[in-house]
Amino acid sequence: MTTNRNLGSAGTRRQGSIGLLATILLAMGCQAATGEDAGGRREAARAVPVPTSVAPATVAEQVMREHYGARFDTRHQCWQYTPATEADLGGPYCMKLRAVEPVLVGGKRMLHVLAVSEMDWTGEGSVSAGRAEPGLMGAFLLDLSASPWRYVAQSPALPFGSFGACGCEQARLVKIGEERHAWTFTTGGVWQGIVVSWHHIVAPLDGKFQDVSGIPEITEEAQDARYEWQPIATHGQAWYPLLVTKKMDGGATESKRIQYDPEKATYLLPAGW
Repeated sequence: MTTNRNLGSAGTRRQGSIGLLATILLAMGCQAATGEDAGGRREAARAVPVPTSVAPATVAEQVMREHYGARFDTRHQCWQYTPATEADLGGPYCMKLRAVEPVLVGGKRMLHVLAVSEMDWTGEGSVSAGRAEPGLMGAFLLDLSASPWRYVAQSPALPFGSFGACGCEQARLVKIGEERHAWTFTTGGVWQGIVVSWHHIVAPLDGKFQDVSGIPEITEEAQDARYEWQPIATHGQAWYPLLVTKKMDGGATESKRIQYDPEKATYLLPAGW
């Protein structure tokens, strides 16, 4: 049997969801994910208070309406949405506001908004989507210091995962550059007993969001190895280097420093590693 699941550090899909109220509380007071520099110091992107005239929760709801329309499903708390490329993506979908993250970037108040598709928003208790049909992730970056606020990057329908689930439900916002944050998560599945999973680093780039990760978590060829990564906070770097660690089942580990490749717009592992 083929299954789809979001494989975290323990290799199992994390369950649970964040309600809209919790999301708003998160936006108003939480600390974003941290990076670590070469000296082991933690660097945090903290929530930034903004004037009530541009309250993050209000802006986030406006973003959802602008991109997903007025068909709000009050029962499932999501916006019914059919992407223009439905023939390729499947659907229809129902997009839920998952996270609202204010951050301070270069003295500007910025806002990251994350939307994810509900896998079973019809409430029928079963998943009708096929393995080849992805879930959707919506990612938006806004400048709240501008008057009026403006979009810096926007991607309302990024396909990830399978069986209608994007695997991005528990995505974390991580600082991966001097003035750049990205949504990070893993997706994968089990096919005929073989586990395959990938790390995703979805970052704003040229007005849109793009997955800049070429880093696997578990590969088909090496079932006894697992890759983990963390950013190395480096002052002045637009894209932080990553410390990628390969952990073997026997306990052996090996780490490499991986640089962002601007020509390929991705982080890639050395060939054969």
